[in-house]
Amino acid sequence: MQPNFIPFIKSSSIVEVERDGDYLNTIMLVSTPKRDEQGDMVLPEAWLNKTDMDYSSKKAVIDWNHYSLLLSFQKSSSIQEKANNEKMGNEAIIGIPSGRKFFTESGNLYCESKLNVKNPYIAPYVPLIKAGYEGLEASAGGGFFKPKPETVAKYGDRTYDRARITHVAICPAGEAINDETEIKMLK
Repeated sequence: MQPNFIPFIKSSSIVEVERDGDYLNTIMLVSTPKRDEQGDMVLPEAWLNKTDMDYSSKKAVIDWNHYSLLLSFQKSSSIQEKANNEKMGNEAIIGIPSGRKFFTESGNLYCESKLNVKNPYIAPYVPLIKAGYEGLEASAGGGFFKPKPETVAKYGDRTYDRARITHVAICPAGEAINDETEIKMLK
């Protein structure tokens, strides 16, 4: 981990979705400049660092409920359990950023992505999403860099002016930390 880099999970919203063969093309609202339930606030300028956005565009994945990071959170001495966790983590990757990938608009961060509709984690929800179901939520994960002193002085603790995303998770209702999250079909 880089110095002054704090891991985070931040809620987001899937704004638009469109079916394209075995994929759903989505536009997700990843971040708004509002404090989440954990007390974190990411300022719009956090998403302006070209190096971080290039990294996120090339390396980030879309997963189910942060399961792709399961090995990071699960500790076990059992080889079988470690193998099962790794398998579950790999299977939980349900898509990738695509098209414009990560972009900003009106101070908000969005992610354009493709979700694999045949993935067993998202497949049961595809007919619901197509019918207008808005119960799924989304949550971005990655890390914050230590904020500038003037940022903390102006906005308070747990306010960040630089961040890097490693994944965006699609979550069951009530699992994300921002009340503005949802999934909608792309018109």
